[in-house]
Amino acid sequence: MGRLDEIIVKLSELFEAYANDEAAKKKSLDKDELQAMLKNEVDIEKFDGIITMETIEEIFDKMDKNGDDELQLNEFCRTMCKLAVIYYRKKNKGAKK
Repeated sequence: MGRLDEIIVKLSELFEAYANDEAAKKKSLDKDELQAMLKNEVDIEKFDGIITMETIEEIFDKMDKNGDDELQLNEFCRTMCKLAVIYYRKKNKGAKK
């Protein structure tokens, strides 16, 4: 499996593992579930000073397009992509937006 294949599969698996209400047809993540996921699944030392919990909360609020305080799969994927962009830009200071 290629690296992108792995990323796609892992994002899907992570969302499914942490999404609330297993009986619901449309699964979603609330802020607590997202924070639990990141705490359990991210090597926080690698992102120290680059991505903070405040950053994550700000992104959560921006990506929650329908304002229900939960992220559906598409919103979750956009959130993860936004975190990747922030990481890239801060790691490579001065990189074009």
